[in-house]
Amino acid sequence: MDGKLSIASLALLLCVSLSQAGVSYIRWGRSKCPAGNIELYKGYMTGQHVNGRGSGANFLCSPDQPKFLRGQPGFQEWAGQLYGVEFEKNVQMGGLFLADNLPSGELHNQDMLCVRCYVQGASDVFMLPGRIDCYESGYDLLYRGFLVSDYHTNRASHEYVCLDEAPEGRKGGEGNSDQGFIYPVQYGCGSLPCDSYTDGIEATCAVCAY
Repeated sequence: MDGKLSIASLALLLCVSLSQAGVSYIRWGRSKCPAGNIELYKGYMTGQHVNGRGSGANFLCSPDQPKFLRGQPGFQEWAGQLYGVEFEKNVQMGGLFLADNLPSGELHNQDMLCVRCYVQGASDVFMLPGRIDCYESGYDLLYRGFLVSDYHTNRASHEYVCLDEAPEGRKGGEGNSDQGFIYPVQYGCGSLPCDSYTDGIEATCAVCAY
């Protein structure tokens, strides 16, 4: 074959490469990945201070075993800031969030955890708001829960993320630090059709992979 790969060989190599590929995502509110997924690291949900006006608007999953380079002692007035995020309001009552992973049974003031997971063989992952499944799309459901973000009148503005329906908190993290918050998100109808989106309904979410 004078040193050239056949079409069949190239196809085989492509299949092997695709089988080793994958995508990663963050499971917010939990410290373990769903069965069959690979844990890359676990950590703590972090964001800007509740009274912050600048810095970043996205939430980050900061690792539980950080490593740092050089730094200046203390806070600098010109620097962005990151703080741990706690769940505000005891809204698991009435069956909204499940308390299965909360020894105290209380979600209020719990410091939120997170874990970055890898789905081997997948090529796409996305968060679907307003659903608890992935339709009949061929995508697999990784986890489901409720949309959360900051309080709608707070100075800090944050993205919407999908918090697992059965969250867990950081051990020893039940104190009321009031540095970063997440709250459930509700839909309001009008520009949205009211027959599908009831005023005040808590927004669900699903994380799906293919």
